[in-house]
Amino acid sequence: MWIFTTDGFFSIVHNKHCADDELSVRARSKNDLLRFLGKIGHEAEIIDIPDAEYPYCVQAPRLAVGLYLSKYAMDISYGNFQEACLRSGFSITRVGALFDIWTECHQVWRDD
Repeated sequence: MWIFTTDGFFSIVHNKHCADDELSVRARSKNDLLRFLGKIGHEAEIIDIPDAEYPYCVQAPRLAVGLYLSKYAMDISYGNFQEACLRSGFSITRVGALFDIWTECHQVWRDD
């Protein structure tokens, strides 16, 4: 699952490195993962994989990831995600990337 929040961009999967009750949360930004870990209250070693598609990774309890996603949804109070990302400290470059993603999806993500 790809997820964009005001904490950052994450790829969440269950891979061969995960126990049954874990998910691998991967990111392109170490700071994004640090914010994520701070929100879930879980101490985990961030694994650095420099040449990987996602160079930073943590194994996190499924329940903690689910609670993070649920709490994030319950706490949404903004009317525009990109503006909320700017207010949370995203660079204009990151917000521009979000706009590009939105534009591409707007153009091609339709019912067939």
